[in-house]
Amino acid sequence: MSPTSPRRRRTHVVLVVLVATLSGLTARGPANASTQVPTVTATPLGVVEGTNEASGIYELHRDEGLSVALDGGQSLWIFGDTVVHYSGTKPAGAASFFPSSTAAIGPTGPGVAPTGLAEIQVGVPPSAGGAAGPHHFLPLPGAVYVPGHVGKVCTVSGQGYPARWPTGAARIPGTTKVFVTFFDVCALSRTSYPVEGWGYAIFDTATNTFSVPATEVILPRTTAYVLPWTRRYISPIFESPTELVLFTSTCLAGVKNVCTSGAVNVTTINPTVANLRDIAHAPQTATMTAPGTRWRTHLLSVAYYPAASGPSRFIALTQPDTTGLIDVVSSGTPTGPWTTIAHAQLPGCAAIFEASVGTTVCYAIVGHPEQSGNGHLVVSYYLPTLHNVDNRLVEVDLQIAALR
Repeated sequence: MSPTSPRRRRTHVVLVVLVATLSGLTARGPANASTQVPTVTATPLGVVEGTNEASGIYELHRDEGLSVALDGGQSLWIFGDTVVHYSGTKPAGAASFFPSSTAAIGPTGPGVAPTGLAEIQVGVPPSAGGAAGPHHFLPLPGAVYVPGHVGKVCTVSGQGYPARWPTGAARIPGTTKVFVTFFDVCALSRTSYPVEGWGYAIFDTATNTFSVPATEVILPRTTAYVLPWTRRYISPIFESPTELVLFTSTCLAGVKNVCTSGAVNVTTINPTVANLRDIAHAPQTATMTAPGTRWRTHLLSVAYYPAASGPSRFIALTQPDTTGLIDVVSSGTPTGPWTTIAHAQLPGCAAIFEASVGTTVCYAIVGHPEQSGNGHLVVSYYLPTLHNVDNRLVEVDLQIAALR
């Protein structure tokens, strides 16, 4: 990968990512889609799977999928919470639930969801082949706290569990290393997970080790202090080796679970250890939107899409509500102006929302540049089912004329 700055050639390494920005809105209600922007069809591509799943050894239910393009058509995939359902008897000592994250690597290309991903066990080199099953990727946080109970540590119980959720990943230009951001949370439910800490790690795909271990920059407090939205950094993107862009977002107005107006800020820093440690004091820039576009940021993820020909662009996916509606918003620069170029309804989301009376919802919506191009935008998302019977990470293809 070339370390050339996109300000000169716009052909740099992208970082796909995601992650959720809490809006605090919980009830039902449709979102108002603009009549000036086309609503495109989302064509299902299948379930994101590993080789062991394809062979029927077990089935994995993962609730997020961040991908980072590597050399040779390979991608590193970093997932959120992972549940294992074995087809037969569970092996002795095998875990059924991996809170926080797991990871895998394998071929990833356009037109179909990946099915040949090999599980990663941190510390075991790639030459050893894929692991027999999933393993923790990011370690669990040292301590997060239960809201409303000063000093009460969040533990795996009926009240929730502690988790360190990845919120973005980007390849460091010119290296085999991937910069990963995360939230420390106390996960109380699917819709309640106070963000109490933020940090980063650097993973080397050449050795399957962390060259920089998970580093808490903003630590959880015993008061269960919830980070303000301006400190929930997600979707890292390298504009050059010395320019790292991160995004934060919030919903400013809405009714229940519907966000009608939001805000997105951009932070750009030279990612030295000292600057990352002091990121809470780094200046932020409010993004601009084009006439007719407004942020509807119940959830947000941003990625950079280098183009083989024509302009490269940043693309944000926003989730205005919890029914599976998404806005596709595009810009030539991180600060904008940003323009909504399409809306889409993700298959299966409205049905499960209605069947569960708004308690079961789609989320973790992420774009994948290495699978996209020529008018196609590939998006993954978490598609749940009633009673958690068959929750899966699935992909769809959006055909958007503005991206041709």
